[in-house]
Amino acid sequence: FTAFEGSRREFCCRYLYSEPWGKMFRTAFLRDGGFRFDETPMANDFRFSVMTGIAARKVVTDTHRLCCITERRGSLSHDFCSTPLQLSTRLAVYRDVQELLDAAGVKSYPFYKLVNFTLRHRSHMKDILKEFCCDRKIGFTSLRIRPLLFRILFARWHRRHWAIF
Repeated sequence: FTAFEGSRREFCCRYLYSEPWGKMFRTAFLRDGGFRFDETPMANDFRFSVMTGIAARKVVTDTHRLCCITERRGSLSHDFCSTPLQLSTRLAVYRDVQELLDAAGVKSYPFYKLVNFTLRHRSHMKDILKEFCCDRKIGFTSLRIRPLLFRILFARWHRRHWAIF
C-alpha cells in the first residue's frame, strides 16, 4: 500500500484488502464491536474484515514487514472456487458483504467481481450461480450484464487508481 497516499491508501486497507491476517486491531475495538468470523468453510474472515473496515474510525499503515505468507497447492486460495461447495459458500458470503458495503455507501464490488470471475473462469458451474440467483430472487440476466458493465466502465479507472489489484 505504500504506492498510494492519503485516502486511496486508506480505502485499500479498509475495503479492498480483506485478509485480516495482514491487519492489526486494538483488542478493545474488537471486543466492543462484537466482531466475529463467520462459521463457513471458507471466506469466514471476509465479512469480519469489511465490517471492521467500515467501523474503524482510524486506519494507519505501517511499512514494516511482520509476516511471511506462503501459498500452497490445494489451498482454498490457490484453488479459488474450484468446487460447487466453495462457489456456493463464497457467493453467499460475498453477496452479504456487498449488501454491507452498499448500505455503508462504499463503492466496492466484490460480489459482482466474483460473478464475473465465475462466468469467465468457472463457466462449467454457471448452474450453481443460476440457482443462487433464483434462491435470492436476483435476476440472472441483469446479474450477467452488471459485471460486464463494471468491467467496461470501471476497468480503466480501477487500473489507474488501484493498480495493485
